[in-house]
Amino acid sequence: MLISGLTAIACLERQARVHPGDRVLVQAAAGATGTACVQLALHHGATVFGTASTEAQLEHL
Repeated sequence: MLISGLTAIACLERQARVHPGDRVLVQAAAGATGTACVQLALHHGATVFGTASTEAQLEHL
């Protein structure tokens, strides 16, 4: 989980610089890194759109 969290921070805070009101699309949002990205984007006040490959993963989201 540490690597997933660090990846999310690197992507959303350092590269994308997500701010409140932004809209973020997270591919494979039900996976470890995707879930970390979703949570971090929500923490920053962004609206999140996520994709997943199965119905079970979509329910998880």
